[in-house]
Amino acid sequence: MTAATVSAVESVMRKMLESHDLRAQARANNKQDFFVGPDLWYALQDIILETGDQQTKGIERLAADRSRQQILDIFAMMPLWETLRELA
Repeated sequence: MTAATVSAVESVMRKMLESHDLRAQARANNKQDFFVGPDLWYALQDIILETGDQQTKGIERLAADRSRQQILDIFAMMPLWETLRELA
């Protein structure tokens, strides 16, 4: 799995955890029934589309609303440099 795929799966997972309907289904069903029920598949499809739309909008806003220096400052606040050094 690529890093982009992992990131996408993590985003979808966060949205699924926010779903009150999925929480209720998990509470009401055992694990096997939860994963074979049709509601999970439909919720997952909706969340995938919603998450993709939100990521696209966020990336567009990041690029459009900020200067080069502002974007670099955002990444400087994150552990980008440290993580890259660890991976090198």
